[in-house]
Amino acid sequence: MREQEVQKELKKDNGQVWKDNRIVYVKERIYVSNNRKIQEQVLQENHDSVDIEHLGQQRMSDLIKRNYWYMKKVRKVHLLETSNGL
Repeated sequence: MREQEVQKELKKDNGQVWKDNRIVYVKERIYVSNNRKIQEQVLQENHDSVDIEHLGQQRMSDLIKRNYWYMKKVRKVHLLETSNGL
């Protein structure tokens, strides 16, 4: 979903997209805007979790997709890992 689509869906109030305490949810996952800084933070927080070992690209992508929603997730996770040397 693009930013404009998310805003339209919020106005529809159909239960698929909603806002709670300034956090937007899409299909029960936290929506991450098309903001590289925020996406890097999500990746870093999941990558540096003390509870898990290094998961590899696919497993890291799967972990992030469980809780977050943003466009082209798998591709962006790979690009962020590459650009951050993770």
